Amino acid sequence: MTAIFIDHQPRDHIAFNDKLVRDSYTDSAPIGNDLPKYAVAVICARSSSEPTSNEAIAIGSFRRSVRVTSFARRYEVSGISLLRRPVPLDAVLDRMSPQIKPHVAPARTEKGALPEGSSTAVVRALSELTSDAADLIEQASGYPTGTRQITEARRTLLAEEKDILGLIAEISGLGRRLGQPGRALMTPPDELDPRRTLLETAWLGYNDEDALIERDMERFDGILGQRARRNARGMLIPLRGGGRLTVLNTNKRDLETTRGSDLIYYHADRHCGILVQYKRMKRDPDGGWTYRGDPQLAAQLRSMRALEVGKQPGTVGQYRLSTQPHYLKIVRPSDYDGQSAELMKGLYLPLDLVGLMHESAADTTRGGDNLRITWDDERWPTQRHLNNTDFTQLFRDGWIGSYGTTTDEIRSWLEPLFDADELITVAIAEGTSVRART
Repeated sequence: MTAIFIDHQPRDHIAFNDKLVRDSYTDSAPIGNDLPKYAVAVICARSSSEPTSNEAIAIGSFRRSVRVTSFARRYEVSGISLLRRPVPLDAVLDRMSPQIKPHVAPARTEKGALPEGSSTAVVRALSELTSDAADLIEQASGYPTGTRQITEARRTLLAEEKDILGLIAEISGLGRRLGQPGRALMTPPDELDPRRTLLETAWLGYNDEDALIERDMERFDGILGQRARRNARGMLIPLRGGGRLTVLNTNKRDLETTRGSDLIYYHADRHCGILVQYKRMKRDPDGGWTYRGDPQLAAQLRSMRALEVGKQPGTVGQYRLSTQPHYLKIVRPSDYDGQSAELMKGLYLPLDLVGLMHESAADTTRGGDNLRITWDDERWPTQRHLNNTDFTQLFRDGWIGSYGTTTDEIRSWLEPLFDADELITVAIAEGTSVRART
């Protein structure tokens, strides 16, 4: 039987003018409350017509976090849907038997989980009082599938999601070693829900911030367009020196069919950005690993050529070894490992170098339709690549990445990327000390 958790929230935290304003949130309950691992949340708020009484206004999926403070335990409610019409809690209580009513009565004003018999009675009463309650409760009652039961494609995407969060930890200075704050991004303590992005799981156990909402995102106007801001979910992470890092990604509804991953890292103080797109090698008949291009590559090369690159750096801090901020990370498909904090091994290649290889007719590069980037083959020039350490250090030190008008152009990439079949993660650093000054 589905367990019911009665939650109480400010009405404008959930809905405004009968419209849902957020589909997930985190909160905490006193440490003495016996919280279930999963439940259906019945979200209640003050009645708009009777301010002294409360009513059920929405249904969502409840998940208990492992995060515990001295006085409270965190939890999350997600997948929230508004009830077609609010249901007064007094009306629910009126339908309870004398034996059940004492167990449900405290829920009129207090949050808490209901015993099995009381949960059954509340589900029955809500279903009788509003026609959509039964369907919404059924929708919210599904438990996450274990990672061993999901498809290979989803596990491969999870590995890339995790690698992106590790790159963010390295570039931002959060770190990945034991005791460093960035490790929790790669190895979140809460049970993974494969139906959701890895960032959404990491956020639940990482800090006490609520999910980013529209007013949090307004300061990124000009960096992220309206569509990107509407489709994104994310978190705020404090950085040393008083800075902060905003990490967000698209809230994909069908992660099983998502084709790949991208990272855009933007440093607001330096006005410097970089884009990393993951490309997967495939196994050759001889057992080697090769990337031979894909249908997206030609379109990405066209976008790169259309990018308006700054002619000359205006300051010493703007100097770059390359004016091209677009990189491919070519990797072998990897299985998801929830315990490891290692980055995936891969070849970082500037997209303009890949463009030269793609256009070349020389056998030494196997260009055109014969583009061939191998994992470890000294016959081809793909041995000229950056590894994880090279890439993160060069960007942190200001040797690679965009500057000036090139950075201005990066925002034009975001809208189509957020509409594509890839999983886009955007990290925006603000107020942090950096080696390179612009």
